[in-house]
Amino acid sequence: MQELMQKRKEQLAQATITQLRRRGFEAEWFDTAAQAREAALQLLPEGCTVAWGGSATIREVGLTQAVHAGNWTAIDRDLARTPEERADLHRRGLLSDWYLMSANSFYCKPQSEEYFADAGFYKFHEAYHLLKFNDERQILKKAYYEYSEMRKNKEFLRRKFGESKS
Repeated sequence: MQELMQKRKEQLAQATITQLRRRGFEAEWFDTAAQAREAALQLLPEGCTVAWGGSATIREVGLTQAVHAGNWTAIDRDLARTPEERADLHRRGLLSDWYLMSANSFYCKPQSEEYFADAGFYKFHEAYHLLKFNDERQILKKAYYEYSEMRKNKEFLRRKFGESKS
């Protein structure tokens, strides 16, 4: 029975990976939490700042603990002692070099408590056509161009957010 459950998980994972790749995401399947954790840690450049959202998955695989123990600066709002400190850590986390999170599905339910009527994931070309104002399109175009150049030059894993190009 255990073997059948594992086979089912692998099939679901492969179907999910296929859908993610069709939507422009990179995706991988790992047999163990340790493998997933190590793969994620390999993406984080040493010395960068790392924050995370409320993902149970990244906690369960030990990723947050590994970030605390490694050569990274962790911005962990769960360690705040006051609401003010938590809000400050939350703001700092949004400006971190890397922000870890997970997605539960390809489709997002409306989050009325945050006043979102609809939410979803978009590829660049889809998001580009949704932008109403020219200046927003230019911002997205510039960000995508910079990302493409960094990826082409294999800098996207090494370069910190906010550093100027030399």
